[in-house]
Amino acid sequence: MILGFVLLIYLRDRPAHASWLTREEKDWIAGELAHERRELESCPHYTLFQSLTNIRVVALAVIYFGIVTASVGLVIFVPQIIKQLGGVEPSDGFPDDDSLCRRNHQHGDLGLRLRSQAGAQMEPFIGWPSSARPG
Repeated sequence: MILGFVLLIYLRDRPAHASWLTREEKDWIAGELAHERRELESCPHYTLFQSLTNIRVVALAVIYFGIVTASVGLVIFVPQIIKQLGGVEPSDGFPDDDSLCRRNHQHGDLGLRLRSQAGAQMEPFIGWPSSARPG
């Protein structure tokens, strides 16, 4: 916090006011800033309507809509897909070792394989590694 106050005093609004720059450096920076200002003023300005009807903006909006639609669809239907494959029920929460052993006994090792595959794929969404259990 102290460094912030020191910088407010040490750094100036304009290069011409900076005591720690030489005259040549001040002139060079002022020239560069003036050149950049002229370049910005020569660029065309677009209205909101022109921006929204630009073909690039429309194409990027369609791409973004497709990505979001696919992501939301995946989030909504992954529990049903796992359930349909014979994996963990959404209401079960995280299975303990006993329920995994029962599932493996009933379905061979299908339950263990599904849990390890689904856990590894869902790890970024859950927030903890699939090998760790809460509590």
